[in-house]
Amino acid sequence: MLRIAVVEDHPRMQRVVCGYIEKAKEEFPEIQTRIYCCGEDFLQVKERYDILILDIDLPGISGIELGHRLRKNGDDTAVVFLTAYPQYAAESYVIEAWQYVLKEQMEERFPEILHRLISSLLEEKKDYRIVGDGCGKEKLYYRDILYIQKDKKWRKVRRVCDGRKDLQGKDIDRQTVGRNRR
Repeated sequence: MLRIAVVEDHPRMQRVVCGYIEKAKEEFPEIQTRIYCCGEDFLQVKERYDILILDIDLPGISGIELGHRLRKNGDDTAVVFLTAYPQYAAESYVIEAWQYVLKEQMEERFPEILHRLISSLLEEKKDYRIVGDGCGKEKLYYRDILYIQKDKKWRKVRRVCDGRKDLQGKDIDRQTVGRNRR
């Protein structure tokens, strides 16, 4: 499952962006989409998304400010700015946005950008290891591993939980299953 949030205040642009996402669902049916009209609504929900399509000129906090807040909180969501303002492109590098698309270029650029991003994230989700500790097994994505510490009997895995800064250590016995790729 791939979760996409669209933060856009203009209903017409919401429909246009969602139209592109619906078209992408033809190839990638495992997409869920949610629309927010402002950054504050997005922040209040506190849900985890894989992709954030973000306007810059929003009521309340700007899309740039929202991007800064997400990164400050350790959120690694792929951000795609979709805006009419070219002057904020340099700031999008500071936020480490995945792409910066001007609305006037949306028709020619956005479908391909969306396709590449979805493909990349879905492929990344296939890259994991099954680990067990005697109480059960769990899927551990490589992108969430900060480091693995090993002694003679135990391995300690330090990882990012749900893409946020809170860390969790877990002792894992030697009965781990090898790398999985679907």
